[in-house]
Amino acid sequence: MPLRPPAGDPEYLAALAQIRPRLVAHQPQLILVSMGYDAHVDDPLGGKRGTGMCLSTAGFGHLTDWLLDLVRDTSGGRIAFNLEGGYELDALGDGIEVTLARMLERQRGARRSPCACSGG
Repeated sequence: MPLRPPAGDPEYLAALAQIRPRLVAHQPQLILVSMGYDAHVDDPLGGKRGTGMCLSTAGFGHLTDWLLDLVRDTSGGRIAFNLEGGYELDALGDGIEVTLARMLERQRGARRSPCACSGG
């Protein structure tokens, strides 16, 4: 889905909201994500100095949440992230960190679910 630069967090989330119904209807068995952090606002190739794709670090967190919600509703949680871009090292590190943090939060939350056999 093409986005007009500058495209930041609100534009990305609006585009995702438009395509979600089609993705849910398709019911994929697995979602593969080519996670390019070169869309970060500070990236020299994709950010505000490059193509104008201007996601913030928080935006990458929202994108991760959106993807995790999607796989919960479609593919039974099956998702694979492939790191493929990002040229501003601080932004790259921040993007990876927020992505992994969101994934771990979901994993830890799932483990805290009450269990009928826990006796508590």
